[in-house]
Amino acid sequence: MYPMNVGSVDRASRIFVGLGILAFALFSLRGLGALFAGLLGLIIIVTGITGVCSIYVLLRISTNSSPNNPNQPQ
Repeated sequence: MYPMNVGSVDRASRIFVGLGILAFALFSLRGLGALFAGLLGLIIIVTGITGVCSIYVLLRISTNSSPNNPNQPQ
């Protein structure tokens, strides 16, 4: 299991943006574009809810400033 590497402001903004993309996909797009945009929105929402971003893991980035965060530089 990956440690949380997405901070609280980052998480809230991901959920908000993800919901916007998902709504756009559901109500404005059709076909393959709607599918891709919907999946992108869902992925962004899931990273916001879980607090773990796999791209951040690969790049060794963390926006989580929690004292319990093992990714935070000492």
